[in-house]
Amino acid sequence: MYTVNCCTYGIDVPAADGKLRFWRNTDIVALGAGQVASLPEGTLGYEWDEDIDNGFRPAGLVRLSTTTKTVPQRLQDYGSTVDVGSATHHLTLYRAPSGALVFGAGTVQWSWGLDDEHEGAATPVDDRMRQATVNLFADMGVQPLTLQPGLGKATASTDTTPPTSTITSPAAGASLRNAQQVTITGTASDAGGRVGAVEVSTDGGTTWHPAQGRETWSYTWSATGFGSVSLRSRAVDDSGNIEAPPSERAVSVACPCRLFGDTETPGTPSTADSKPVELGVKFRTSVDGWISGVRFYKGSGNTGSHTGSLWTAAGTRLATATFAEETATGWQQVDFAAPVAVGAGTTYVASYFAPTGGYAADAYGFKQPLTRGPLTALQDGAEVATGCSITARPGSPPTATTPRTTGWTRCSRPPRHPTSGHRRSRRSPRPPAARAWPRRCARARRSTNRSSPRR
Repeated sequence: MYTVNCCTYGIDVPAADGKLRFWRNTDIVALGAGQVASLPEGTLGYEWDEDIDNGFRPAGLVRLSTTTKTVPQRLQDYGSTVDVGSATHHLTLYRAPSGALVFGAGTVQWSWGLDDEHEGAATPVDDRMRQATVNLFADMGVQPLTLQPGLGKATASTDTTPPTSTITSPAAGASLRNAQQVTITGTASDAGGRVGAVEVSTDGGTTWHPAQGRETWSYTWSATGFGSVSLRSRAVDDSGNIEAPPSERAVSVACPCRLFGDTETPGTPSTADSKPVELGVKFRTSVDGWISGVRFYKGSGNTGSHTGSLWTAAGTRLATATFAEETATGWQQVDFAAPVAVGAGTTYVASYFAPTGGYAADAYGFKQPLTRGPLTALQDGAEVATGCSITARPGSPPTATTPRTTGWTRCSRPPRHPTSGHRRSRRSPRPPAARAWPRRCARARRSTNRSSPRR
């Protein structure tokens, strides 16, 4: 996905990426542990992409290189705002359902390493890049009639056997606490080639995320869900064969339930907006339960006394409380004097008041609804914008304003059953990146839940 709006660099190929068949017939395959091959300056740029873990990556995407740079113009939203930031580029490859191989250079200037005739300053050609392109075409069923000196013909992969993966931790049937940080680990192997990547699903296969590592891999998960949760892993080899069916292991996640875990944090902890604001999130629960309190994420610029509230969708306040013993930054939580009963399918708003602004916020946080366990933060446009709004008066319900910014707020529920509310805000030219997150909120009457609406 396009994220970097400037600048040219060289592409880096660490030893682990260099062992994949894309780099066969080059000296990159001989790199030792910890070594990195650098391709010519200018081959990464002037605009380039990142492989973003957003739940919508192509199945079986294999990363062929890894280059991380601090860039002056990284996108902060959907195209209108850039700022200094860290970005990681990968050459990628996957096999589409049709059987076709799809290669993504993720850079405008990959061809600069193949030929020195191009716009801009001259750059040296690189036989490793040329050979990798010959290799790629061979696996796509195409080879040139003649080759330039220094290049060798390549043959197509005959490997059609997918790799296998195994989840080694957590143990089958393990009992986890909602929002607990869990490291899912496992192994993978391939008979006809090399393991190219491992992907993990924590929602029964609905969405998949890249694990770290290949033959030995890990994925960090902020445990969410309600009751039995299916963890799955699938490996893909460097010919694009994907493991099917995936490896699977069931664990149990207990409430209180939240939309956001303790390790989830906003991109911008404190915005420059210094005006007093009420920030909130619209949410629903799929079961009857209780909201015990409110939680929000605090950045260093978010000072003063904060109050948290729970509202009906019509703006009637159901409970309020003042935060005490706050830390300088991080998640803050307050419990109401008594838990508030909430009904399944009914919309509520969890909010907090920031007297000096400085709230955290993320742009476009609710372009899609966010569901974790029994809790759902509503999508923008569902009833009204989820990021409820900004008001200068404490004690007034948030109202819908900017549908692009998410204030990090959520609601909280009784001791073992929190739910969270989440919200967004309207002001600054760059959407606020702090969310007021009331965190524990809903608890089922027969069973309990907790969660926190987020984006």
